Amino acid sequence: MIRSDAYLAGIFDGEGYISAYVNKQGQWTMRCGVGMASRQIIEMFLHRFGGHIHKRKKLTVGGLQLWEWYITSSKSIEFLQFVIKDCVIKGKQAKLALPIAKSMERYVSGIGRKGISLSSGKPAISDKEFKIRTNAFTLLKSLNGARSRFN
Repeated sequence: MIRSDAYLAGIFDGEGYISAYVNKQGQWTMRCGVGMASRQIIEMFLHRFGGHIHKRKKLTVGGLQLWEWYITSSKSIEFLQFVIKDCVIKGKQAKLALPIAKSMERYVSGIGRKGISLSSGKPAISDKEFKIRTNAFTLLKSLNGARSRFN
């Protein structure tokens, strides 16, 4: 079995995704992942970058079980740096996503009493950070060919 970073970069460039959204509770989320029928390859991503594996409930039309590896928000920083360096197609998306992931490491997104998150006690994101994330999310969605709820 091939275990090189170049192999994983090729798989991710062709089959992977980088997505960003704000959920109904106002939490900013960014997710990188790849889905396919080969659990062996999915586990290679898990062992190299961490993250999670999810078994999809529905089988393909041909009866194959699908697996998904994903990593979210600030935990994806190392992976995004890898994508920028080694991926052709997804590199542009990763360049937009990396600053968001780094800001998610510094800030919390939920706004609590007096601008402090009630759950963590950390400062909520600033207006400037909100604008930066909104612009980056919109650009990322346009690269993915999706509409943005910010437009």
